[in-house]
Amino acid sequence: MTLYDMLYKNMKMFLVLLILVLFADPGFAVDVENRVEYLVDIRRDDGDIALERLSISKKFESTDARISVFGEAQWNIETDEWEKILAGLEAGISFWKYFYIGQSVQIISGKMLDYMVFDADNYPFDTTTKIGLELPFLDVFSFYISEEHSIHIEKGRGEYCETIAEVLYAPVDLFSVGIGWRHTDRIHALDTDYVSTSLTLRF
Repeated sequence: MTLYDMLYKNMKMFLVLLILVLFADPGFAVDVENRVEYLVDIRRDDGDIALERLSISKKFESTDARISVFGEAQWNIETDEWEKILAGLEAGISFWKYFYIGQSVQIISGKMLDYMVFDADNYPFDTTTKIGLELPFLDVFSFYISEEHSIHIEKGRGEYCETIAEVLYAPVDLFSVGIGWRHTDRIHALDTDYVSTSLTLRF
């Protein structure tokens, strides 16, 4: 059995243990966030995407750092297939409340990998570096822009890169709605541009 096989077989147990550790210490705040998004493929290269992401986070109050367990699913409306499925964990830190840097490790699957000549049924690991900036304006609005770059761990090569820009309206802390644009670059393969609408609920 290879190291990769061992990691994959024990990933579920690792995530369960991590969640238990995160919730065991009441000294840190717990955040649950559910984001639902619809992506309209304006190039008509791939198809519209329905996206949902659920994350459970712990914030370390003294450092502005947080760690999250998350799952994300993207359904391609045109092809009637899973575009991308992720499950993993992310660690990140905020600077001056507006600037965020994060790193995640996750299992990935879905039709997106077919474009990149990876085996979509193999459930490989990848890692994503995320850099984001959110600038508030007019009290209840903010402008968010981020860049995400993912690398296939086993093959040691870039998988995809996403650029996201969005205007968010958040009249209260419990939810926000947004409209924006997303560019997905499947490296050395297909590029897609989307107009996005989103609803984010926070508990």
